Amino acid sequence: MISKLKKKFNKKFKDEDFSEILKKGSGAFGISIVGRFIGYLLLMVIGWIYGQEAMGVYTVGLSILSIVGIFGRFGVDMALSRFVAQYGSIGRWDLVQHTYRKALIIIIPLGIFLSAATYFILPYYTDNLFDPADADFDRYTFYMQLFAASIIFYVLGGLSEECIKGLKKTAQYNWIAHVVNQLVAILFLLIFGLFSKDQLWVNLSYCLGIFVAFLIAQLYWLHYLKNPEIAGTEFKSRKDKKGKNKALQVEGANKIVAPEEPITTAELLKVSAPMMSAKYLTMIYTWLDILILAWYAAETKVAIYRVATRLTSLATIPLISINSIAGPKFAEAYGKNDQKQLKNSVKQSTRLVFWSCIPILAIFLIFPKFSMWTFGKDFTGTEAVLVFVIVTLGQAANVLTGPVTVLLNMTGRQKITMYYAFATVIIDVSLNLILIPLYGIIGAAIATSVARTVLNFGLAFQIYYTMGIVTIYNPFSDIRDMLKRGKKKKNKLDINQSDENE
Repeated sequence: MISKLKKKFNKKFKDEDFSEILKKGSGAFGISIVGRFIGYLLLMVIGWIYGQEAMGVYTVGLSILSIVGIFGRFGVDMALSRFVAQYGSIGRWDLVQHTYRKALIIIIPLGIFLSAATYFILPYYTDNLFDPADADFDRYTFYMQLFAASIIFYVLGGLSEECIKGLKKTAQYNWIAHVVNQLVAILFLLIFGLFSKDQLWVNLSYCLGIFVAFLIAQLYWLHYLKNPEIAGTEFKSRKDKKGKNKALQVEGANKIVAPEEPITTAELLKVSAPMMSAKYLTMIYTWLDILILAWYAAETKVAIYRVATRLTSLATIPLISINSIAGPKFAEAYGKNDQKQLKNSVKQSTRLVFWSCIPILAIFLIFPKFSMWTFGKDFTGTEAVLVFVIVTLGQAANVLTGPVTVLLNMTGRQKITMYYAFATVIIDVSLNLILIPLYGIIGAAIATSVARTVLNFGLAFQIYYTMGIVTIYNPFSDIRDMLKRGKKKKNKLDINQSDENE
């Protein structure tokens, strides 16, 4: 049995898509684990050295940065990831450079405007965000304005990071996007903490981390942009027999899109706006249940729910890691109009997502009380454990359906993702308003799990009926195929043995 599995695994490694997704995806998974650990360490350092009050101010500032930053990027960052992979796959580095310049024309003015607007608007809202009785209340406006000033660097850094992701440089992308800013923030926090415990250093340290991450991402991307020959072997010119670049047949459209036609600003916005909308709607859907729960339940209940959802999200780290390389591969196959490669990339991605995430989900479901205990004994009650089990089952829908949102975004169907995300928000809010007053945090867990299931399975069925691609992985089909091949091989050996005896 072991030898059969070994042979099967070796055969899979010969598949180019499987091999690339596994190697780069596993590397990204390791870096994501490091990034998650660094994130927890950052919170610990803030709590140990600067205290809970500083933690609260930092959390509010980070929320402002994240929400405004999504608007600042306007989905252009995700669109660039798609176009870099798509144009690079046909050897059109000139189009990569052209599209990047178009993106800067959109992003720089928007980022500067949002950064400045947030900076000057914040003083009018500080009184409502914090308690005036706090000792440092008069300085909280300035602490928030540090985050406002960082929005432009957050926006530009994210743009460069997604371009690097489009090159399938997953290691560099994950280090910069998930590790660098937090690690730099910790280093500054420790240095400043040697001299003073002032809350100023918490926000300033994180903003410095954003700036350093922006510089590193920008240097990496500009290096690749000016030297396409080192960007990767994928970016070689692919031409037909007459020496001309082939046109692309866009799936679901009636026209041929010629790769030699540079994208316009309007066309770029047409792609990026739905991506931004889907991401922002997903963010709302993630936070709304907590806000509604806080209206009806005590802070201790909100804390239990937050811990449960935060812990179960660990199961999706492999999914996120695999998506970081699968997305560019989808865009590359789409750019070449290679339906066979696209289907194979999806198949290999869903297989890897399943086998890498299911063990984590299984541990959570088998040992839910122990899993919650890692956050403290206060989180091991019957209600807390039940909430954790419910949200974990909801997370299973995300794992079982594979990289559905990435596939749609990378193949020009970002509007579908936006529509489903909008429907999910409506379902989530409606269920929360109905169930939370009746069942508290258990109702919130049910609402979240149902909404997540509807979103992921809805997108999976949409992909199947419009693209003919199955994203829901069936492990039994692989086991059945393996047994069939083993049976055929055995029958063949029996026939050969019979012939020799005759």
